[in-house]
Amino acid sequence: MDKIEIAKNFPDCSPEELVEIQNYCAEMTAIQLIRFSGQYNEKRKNTSIAFWLNFFIGFLGAHRFYLEDWVNGCLYLVTLGLGGILPLIDLFRIKKMTADANLRIARKLYLEMLPEITMNAMKNKP
Repeated sequence: MDKIEIAKNFPDCSPEELVEIQNYCAEMTAIQLIRFSGQYNEKRKNTSIAFWLNFFIGFLGAHRFYLEDWVNGCLYLVTLGLGGILPLIDLFRIKKMTADANLRIARKLYLEMLPEITMNAMKNKP
């Protein structure tokens, strides 16, 4: 699959996300790519939402729960973000945290599709 064609299916992705996604999609058929992009775009986390959750109720770990970081979310909830210090630090890290969460989502979707991708690749080999 062509990298430009893959990039068209992921318009809101950062360049770092796109590189990783292109690696995952290299062996996919067009139908698999459409299915993967649909699921990924549906589950993808938004940096703005994570930022505002952190800004208003970060001491409760809302942004961590939104980014599916359950352990740290519970830690923030129990300690109230160590008195608001941890959410303040996270304000500067939120973009990276969101990108990491999105890459975890892409990796999980890819691993779910891997048997199907492998079967198609084996069928197409001479």
